[in-house]
Amino acid sequence: MTNLSENSPRESGSNHFILKHHYDIGDRSVLFSLDGLTEHEVKDLAVYLQFKAENLLDVTISLDNITIVQFLEHYGAVIKSRDQSNLNDPSNLTLIEMYYERESRICGNNWYAEHYSEFDAKYGVQATEFLKSKSDGKKLDGALI
Repeated sequence: MTNLSENSPRESGSNHFILKHHYDIGDRSVLFSLDGLTEHEVKDLAVYLQFKAENLLDVTISLDNITIVQFLEHYGAVIKSRDQSNLNDPSNLTLIEMYYERESRICGNNWYAEHYSEFDAKYGVQATEFLKSKSDGKKLDGALI
């Protein structure tokens, strides 16, 4: 993951993130912490969920930032409020920009071909149940869930 102040990856431990999407209208970013996973693992898990939604529900679907973080809550993520003092400093946050992260895994990178099935074996049951519960009864063609 890219730290807002530098490009060096953090080790696993207490990490604070801001998840957003390039095409968000307005500020739809979500702040959260997730302990015990590396930045790279958190980023991969977030992008895996987006790919899973495309495969399971609709190829044109885009997951809302809060939906992704709600899934990450199953693995220890805690949504944070913007008024927490340690999150006001961008150097304390790691940016997860979903448009870039998704595109970087399919354009010139074999991540999808090499890792999707591995993630699906590990997280597929939970992801399927989660996504079906979020999409139940909704028209999904190009939707944001």
